[in-house]
Amino acid sequence: MDPTPIDCFLAVADAGNVTCAARRCGLSQPALSRALLPLERGARGPLFVRRRNDIRLTEAGLRLLASLRRAAPSEPALPVTQPG
Repeated sequence: MDPTPIDCFLAVADAGNVTCAARRCGLSQPALSRALLPLERGARGPLFVRRRNDIRLTEAGLRLLASLRRAAPSEPALPVTQPG
């Protein structure tokens, strides 16, 4: 089953890194970025500030994350694994 845009968003928010999130989702980095586009269009702006080694949530990203966590607080969309 392919990950949804929300799965991808949560993976990036949890990992703080596109490479790790893409691996978690079973996607390439470009495919993960494309999967996020519908959410960013809906938010009318970026959900993340992309930096060289990490990603930070924007205000819109923080609002979306809070909304998603309230909707399903105990059920992660994808398994969360610890690096290393």
